[in-house]
Amino acid sequence: MTHGIEAYVSTLHNSFTDPLAMQSIRQVVENIEKSAVLVRNNGEWRYITACSASS
Repeated sequence: MTHGIEAYVSTLHNSFTDPLAMQSIRQVVENIEKSAVLVRNNGEWRYITACSASS
């Protein structure tokens, strides 16, 4: 989400990057709840997610 917002509000944004940034924000919004439920209900997935976040 952060990278999508940063790309959209950047002073270097353009007509090519704006739709990509908006799509990335849209995808996060559409999937964040499903992702949170998966992490909460699945211990292995929680472990994998935690490891990838700390890398």
